[in-house]
Amino acid sequence: MRRGRLVAAVCTVLALGATNGCSPPLLPLVAVLELPTGGPAAVLRPCERDQDHSMTVELRDQGWDGWQARTRKAGSAVFRLFSPPDSWQVTRTGEQRLVPGGSYDLEFAVESSGGFVDHRGFLYSFSTADLASLRPGEVLTGQGTMTREEFLEQALDHC
Repeated sequence: MRRGRLVAAVCTVLALGATNGCSPPLLPLVAVLELPTGGPAAVLRPCERDQDHSMTVELRDQGWDGWQARTRKAGSAVFRLFSPPDSWQVTRTGEQRLVPGGSYDLEFAVESSGGFVDHRGFLYSFSTADLASLRPGEVLTGQGTMTREEFLEQALDHC
């Protein structure tokens, strides 16, 4: 009886270790801010080493409305939240605006040369209230609110 539990425990630990080793790291390389001219914007800061790799970017609400985009060159970008750069291949679903009380996720994945995801940037579960609470010069990140300069420094440190 004890031997069976021990075998089950060892198998569970090995399985968890194997799946964790295959997951690409989540890095704090995404932020959202309010533009001085009004309206929310995304700030993406992939690592410099990734400029020659493709990148998939996605914004969605909890009901999967939003957009998904693909670009052949990963690079830093700042753009209105529902207006990804024209050079990206974008697929839109549902409403293309923030809905009061809504919750949103923004993430990107950088692919290595073999088509595997090298790493991902993320910002999960931000709301219109979170955006409204930002002061000028602040951004909302997965680590909370900070200045844009602090965000850019942290992104550089994580690369």
